[in-house]
Amino acid sequence: LDPGEAKGSGRSVSGVHIVRALDRAAPTLIRYGGHAAAAGFSLRAEDLEGFRELVSQACAEQAGDRRRERVFHVDSEIACLDATPELCGQLEMVEPCGIGNPKPLLAIRGCEVVSTQTFGSEGQHLKVSLRDGGRGLVEAIAFGKPGLAAHLPRGRRIDVCFALELDSWQGQIRVRARLRDLRPARVERPETVTEALGVPA
Repeated sequence: LDPGEAKGSGRSVSGVHIVRALDRAAPTLIRYGGHAAAAGFSLRAEDLEGFRELVSQACAEQAGDRRRERVFHVDSEIACLDATPELCGQLEMVEPCGIGNPKPLLAIRGCEVVSTQTFGSEGQHLKVSLRDGGRGLVEAIAFGKPGLAAHLPRGRRIDVCFALELDSWQGQIRVRARLRDLRPARVERPETVTEALGVPA
């Protein structure tokens, strides 16, 4: 935001077409463009409040009374032993990932919490060690969610979905799971895993 012109960008959620919302606010905009899920725009600084009101109203109308819920479509279910550098290499073959080609999501059902540990300069991130019925152990990371530790006592069984990645630290390469979502373990096989405890994307 400068004295004469404000610039911004936005990402949408399922069921809300962000460019159509910007269409509603077009009289307040200098320029805008994008697609259903993301857009950029600029406007006169004095029109900011009017823009905010118009866009908020348009988004609310599109969303209606639907429950706001993020749904993650899992590409494959694996065991802890499957989380290897070789699998990471295979997943890299589908890159580049982005709109229209999302990063593959994997899931492990019924895994057991072995330990939790916060890390970062202010303890702002969480590391969770997980294992399933086999002998494999997976290190999962939840950035910006240290409070999740209170919900993950040792021995609790959970379902998790995540993106698998290679992490390099002090000359060592290791596999880790970047958590996207988790929930108490369920017996039935899920078609999707939905956000249960607020793990970010």
